Amino acid sequence: MNRVTFRCLVGVAAFLVASLGMSRAATAGDKPPPEPAVVEEILRVLNEKGLLDEEEYSRLTARYSASEQERKSLLPKLKFYGDLRLRGEGFVYDDNTPDQYRGRYRARLGVDAEVTDFAFVHFRIASSQTQKNSPPGGDSRSENITFGYQPDWGPGPIYIDRAALELKAPAAWIPLSDGKASLEVGKMGNPFIWKPIRDLLLWDSDIAPEGAAVRVSGDVAKGFNVYFNGGYFIDDENAASRDPHLIGAQAGASYKATDHVLVGGRSTWYGFGSIDANFICRGVNGNNCNGSAGSTAAGGNIADGLTGSTDSGSINVGEFGAYTTISAFDDWPVTAWVDYAKNFSAESSVVYGSGSDGDAWNTGIVVGDRTKYLEIGFDYLYVEANAFPSQLIESDWIDGKSNREAYVFWLTRRIFANTDLQGLVSFGNAIDDSLPIYQNSVSGADRIRFQTDLSIAF
Repeated sequence: MNRVTFRCLVGVAAFLVASLGMSRAATAGDKPPPEPAVVEEILRVLNEKGLLDEEEYSRLTARYSASEQERKSLLPKLKFYGDLRLRGEGFVYDDNTPDQYRGRYRARLGVDAEVTDFAFVHFRIASSQTQKNSPPGGDSRSENITFGYQPDWGPGPIYIDRAALELKAPAAWIPLSDGKASLEVGKMGNPFIWKPIRDLLLWDSDIAPEGAAVRVSGDVAKGFNVYFNGGYFIDDENAASRDPHLIGAQAGASYKATDHVLVGGRSTWYGFGSIDANFICRGVNGNNCNGSAGSTAAGGNIADGLTGSTDSGSINVGEFGAYTTISAFDDWPVTAWVDYAKNFSAESSVVYGSGSDGDAWNTGIVVGDRTKYLEIGFDYLYVEANAFPSQLIESDWIDGKSNREAYVFWLTRRIFANTDLQGLVSFGNAIDDSLPIYQNSVSGADRIRFQTDLSIAF
């Protein structure tokens, strides 16, 4: 092999290795670099044929190894997760509403990407059938799809359920032991829902608000944790007027009183501003003011009771809760809670002369551990007509309507790894059935609802 050919081969090898070290400048449209084993094999062959001396071979190998490590360090760490839930459900009504039985499924798939030590991207897609583009019974607060939802087994819809960027502050910035702080922007899980209990008094847990949220937490003393959650979320973007929105602030704490007793409490303020007529109409009967369908099967708010106006105003809701967990018996821990909320903006209807109907409360208890033997639960929910915008209220236990109460019992057991079986029964009623003021929440209120869920997480 002549000197020119040798120099060309060495030049090609050097160029290949050098180009692989430029991964920091690569764009999403660039082709991926050759597999490491291929590059290493090329260098080895060149060395064996005498085209690279030992010094040059060692230098290029070391340079490539360093560039490969740098490239790998720039790639985000991905964590995939998901779940499938199969549900059998039945409704037995006391009035003339026909009884109903159906099968349903829910499928979700998500990914968390660790872009850097302090930046994370959260993305999830989920099944759902919304009222705008589905037969009656669709509700954007539910990620369930009913068997037979599409005639002749058409495909079920998939929607974006999470799409958010989370920035986490270094622990050294937080003047608390084990301190954490983050800013999240995009479509996210509700930052105000409590994790220690089944927190279903005001919010449907499937609602993913869109905006920005701040979370701060840490220990002020051993066993004494405090936290703050705040956020600003857009409910409906309007080009010609101010957007209905929510500003929320929540402060809470938990204290480990003994080795077997944990107590916690929270206080939350929800401020809905720039309320327009369509927001109020959707809370009254689920439709916009012109009669077009909203995205939920809501109902129950009184038109001039939620804010004192039929087309504007604000809503200020305070929520106060506490819980206790006793774990003296490892296999049978007990958690009990009480939660109370009040809409301070609710007013008595001028048209109907009813009360303000602005209170909501619930109390519940859970005994046992589903992963060991059995979880046994009970919850009582009571949500008056104007306690909260009905389009945001939990859609399973009280059917997504205000002016409802329900007694809920459930049993949950982990039957296989990551596989839970739950049976639930809910006894529902209308709090007040006077017509015509409560007509949008009375029909179908008196019923028994059965559910059997098989949930598989992966």
